[in-house]
Amino acid sequence: MFKFNMLVAKKDSQGYYHTRWDSALPVSVYAATLDEAVEKVENMLGKPLGDKYDKWLVKLQSVEEVL
Repeated sequence: MFKFNMLVAKKDSQGYYHTRWDSALPVSVYAATLDEAVEKVENMLGKPLGDKYDKWLVKLQSVEEVL
């Protein structure tokens, strides 16, 4: 099991708006894989608010093994 520390920002998949990492939300989740961690974050946050954003973009900051 690992603890994933990430930043999460709203993403416009059409590419019109730039990702605002300066206003990203820091999150931490426990998961066995990175794919599972990203899925947990997306489920936890739901759909981004606002008409121009349609998904979350996740940036991994660090990973720690949890015993």
